[in-house]
Amino acid sequence: MKMPVILSNFIIVFLKINKSIIQQIYIFCKQTIKNIAYGPSKIKKMQNTHAKKIFRHSFETF
Repeated sequence: MKMPVILSNFIIVFLKINKSIIQQIYIFCKQTIKNIAYGPSKIKKMQNTHAKKIFRHSFETF
């Protein structure tokens, strides 16, 4: 009967660990949606700077 408690605790810990990674993914998705909304002209400029920052940051965290 203790299994659900252990599972919920594990999920909480897992979310705490991955919070920064989830935030990075969220920011990246938000940026991509913005790019699609703005159209092709601005995508290149924004993607180049923003994507490099995100990937550099994500590699540093791992």
